[in-house]
Amino acid sequence: MEYEKIKLPVSLGRAVSKYLTMEKGIVPTVNEYGLLEFKFLPEELEMVKRIELSNIKKDALEKIKYLKNLETLIISNEDGHHEDLEVAEAHESEEYSIEDRDFMDIAQCENIKNLVIIAQNKLKRIDLNYFKNLKYVELRCNKNLEIIDAGREVDNLETF
Repeated sequence: MEYEKIKLPVSLGRAVSKYLTMEKGIVPTVNEYGLLEFKFLPEELEMVKRIELSNIKKDALEKIKYLKNLETLIISNEDGHHEDLEVAEAHESEEYSIEDRDFMDIAQCENIKNLVIIAQNKLKRIDLNYFKNLKYVELRCNKNLEIIDAGREVDNLETF
């Protein structure tokens, strides 16, 4: 049975293409102009275990639910830049930030074990109870983050 390809938002599609190319040797599809299309078969999306997203805007995660086997998600506003003070100062802007509703999209990825969210200034609430397999959480420089709900459902958590 042939499945219809799923079109992902650009930021997410770029990260998925990178993973599939580097980890699985799958060549991304391109359109007639040679540009990446960010369209994937469901079975390709199910292969993705780890993605890193930088400088994303709201609604960029609307189709992340198709990454059913995603184990590691890293969201930041700098590629490879992890000094807290520098990240915080460089990203006072809220232009590139996920919001609470974007986090609800992430919550549909129940297999996440490692979650890193850095410098997402529009994010106000995180509920870790959605992630039954969560082992590692890193939350830094999210200046408006007010509520972190980590009830009994995160019993496996090793590092917070």
